[in-house]
Amino acid sequence: MTVTERLLHYVSFDTQSDESSETCPSTAKQKLLGEALVEEMRAMGIADARIDKDGYVYGSVPGAPGAPAIGLIAHMDTSPDCSGRDIKPRIVEYTGGDIALNDTTALSPEDFPILNRSVGKHLIVTDGTTLLGADDKAGVAEIMTAAQQLLAMDGRHATLKIGFTPDEEIGRGADRFDVKGFGADFAYTLDGGDITDYEYETFNAAKSKVTIHGFSIHPGTSKDRMKNALLIAMEYNALLPALETPGHTEGYEGFFHLQEMHGKVEEATMEYIIRDHSMERFRQRIAVMDAAAEQIDRRYGKGTVTVDTQDQYYNMYEVLKDHMEIVELAEAAMKGAGIANPTHSPIRGGTDGCMLTYQGLLCPNLPVGGHNAHGRFEYAPVESLKTGVRTVKQLLSPTLIEAVILNMYQERIKKVLAAMEEMGLEQMLVSNPNSIWYLTGYYVFPYERMLALYLRRDGNHALFLNSLFPEPEANCRKIWFSDTDDCVGKVAEEVDGSKPLGIDKEWPAVFLLPLMDRLPDCRCVLASDCVDDVQACKDSVEQDLMREASRINDLVMERAVKRLKEGVTEKEIAEYIVSQYAAEGCENESFQTIVSFGPNAADPHHEPDNTVLKAGDCIVIDMGCRKNRYCSDMTRTYFCKEAAPEFAAIHNLVRTANELAESMVRPGVPLCDLDKAARDHIAAAGYGEYFTHRLGHFIGQNDHEKGDVSSANHNLAKPGMIFSIEPGVYLPGKFGVRVEDLVLVTEDGCEVLNRVDKHWKTVG
Repeated sequence: MTVTERLLHYVSFDTQSDESSETCPSTAKQKLLGEALVEEMRAMGIADARIDKDGYVYGSVPGAPGAPAIGLIAHMDTSPDCSGRDIKPRIVEYTGGDIALNDTTALSPEDFPILNRSVGKHLIVTDGTTLLGADDKAGVAEIMTAAQQLLAMDGRHATLKIGFTPDEEIGRGADRFDVKGFGADFAYTLDGGDITDYEYETFNAAKSKVTIHGFSIHPGTSKDRMKNALLIAMEYNALLPALETPGHTEGYEGFFHLQEMHGKVEEATMEYIIRDHSMERFRQRIAVMDAAAEQIDRRYGKGTVTVDTQDQYYNMYEVLKDHMEIVELAEAAMKGAGIANPTHSPIRGGTDGCMLTYQGLLCPNLPVGGHNAHGRFEYAPVESLKTGVRTVKQLLSPTLIEAVILNMYQERIKKVLAAMEEMGLEQMLVSNPNSIWYLTGYYVFPYERMLALYLRRDGNHALFLNSLFPEPEANCRKIWFSDTDDCVGKVAEEVDGSKPLGIDKEWPAVFLLPLMDRLPDCRCVLASDCVDDVQACKDSVEQDLMREASRINDLVMERAVKRLKEGVTEKEIAEYIVSQYAAEGCENESFQTIVSFGPNAADPHHEPDNTVLKAGDCIVIDMGCRKNRYCSDMTRTYFCKEAAPEFAAIHNLVRTANELAESMVRPGVPLCDLDKAARDHIAAAGYGEYFTHRLGHFIGQNDHEKGDVSSANHNLAKPGMIFSIEPGVYLPGKFGVRVEDLVLVTEDGCEVLNRVDKHWKTVG
């Protein structure tokens, strides 16, 4: 069967789930589809196809020896929000305008503008009385079709692990999923959404039941005695932010959502859901609910309000951010399937993949091409279904697996080993957690405990781990120790004491000195450059991550500029910038945001305070965010209301120095020449002594990494290097100007990662 034929067949099964049911699956009819899928898989040649007592379906397609096992998961149930019985789908060739679903109901681009993107395509639509069920039977159909095609490839692919779940629509899809028995190294859900858009961020979620305890008495004698629970409930809700509801939020913005309200004078209950992508803001929202209760209690007496809040699920990005190679694989697969520019959006909800990620199975989401889920206007383009099948096949293709997953860390390690060879080293200990993540994909902050990656030129690497650390997936030996073990002794047993040992600059003396005592004939050599110099040249994955961090930085800078009005303080602007980073899903700032008004701008590292913006002040904003572990950095200088001629002239001087240096960036140029060009340009105008710092610094996982752009650095620019270009002039007691971009050295020049206009302008 084709993917289209499969979807049309699967939607004939009524598989609505039921939130009020306490069984698993919540409706027995879901098992009918599950049993049919098992029968179909066995007929295809999937010998281990099975359905368990709870209605979960499993199967696998064996792949090449040594290839990873990749899970693909979709849910069989449909939403209780709209009938899924007696679905009557049909295929229409869409030429534009309205699609008549029945005599009274039409699918219109006026209501759903995204429909305009489907002109010329074949759409599977409903008869306007039921949902379609592409959410998520399109995912089931795409997995099944891809599995059938993979079976014809004689194992020349990654191993495919198939999982179909019940009850996803009521939030229980992952509850009884057999993660261990599933046997996947990592997985993807295939669920809903435009075929070009994948997802790896979800809400943090909680549900909260608020109970108001009133006091009922005859209304004729109730003065100063009655406590009307219904009215108090209204007061409670009014204490929550009025604009932080689903109807007023989008993107990364969280909300409070009042779903149900019941009650009488004596008692009333309200049921809320609380959502936010940021864990910090999520916890703050829960605190707001509790604070509102405390305020009501102060008004009406202790115990008037009780709030029972239960966490439901968490943002899977908090786990996936340390495993972005899996996300990169998904994007590469989509490109291989013909999607030129895949996009990713935050999920304003949760998925089975969210819960599974926290159960230890990393699981971002791939789209299946359905639109308008949970209602009568649901549809799915046939062409999107076919693209979904191609994406799955690309995902499991041997070329992609080798290129994206297996080789990335190996290639990084190879480069470090080559640098070790140049230093005459056959062995090295790496202790910096960021460097270990860079080389293995494993991240843990050890605090006072020992963490080390032992690299050997012969390839017999080992990772030393405390038993309290999480289990790594790193492709090397793991040597475990407990808090009471002789951890240094375990390192000494592995190290060849007759040969020099490279040590990075992060290795604590509390471990180094005892190791030197254990191995008196082993010469320890500072070898940080072996790793730092490799990290200085960012690979394509890192370059994309830093482009994204810079894109967000541009966006937030443009928002912040609109807040620059007379009377605002430096702290207020800085705090706003930080809040916007959080709203865009960033982990945090790259460094403390610098906002300087007037004379404060003469201090390059001024910390924002309560200085108030006045007309005529210059404004320096130096800011950066950390997104997906990688940093951004940018500085712009503005003027409030007006710019004095001297101020404007110096701004033009600094900007042109920035542009001059950037125009020179290319492979082979000495970094000191960039600094000299910008410095000479400023000095020629008579302000050389007021350019008080180096021209730039390298940046990556940290805002300042090894390497700089200064008169002392005669190293040559290489492709992949990313550093700042940030000339400045600072006149003590008067003002300062700095203009900063990040530049990526390309094969034939450079790419400026920032897009915000650098010319001086007035604001406010």
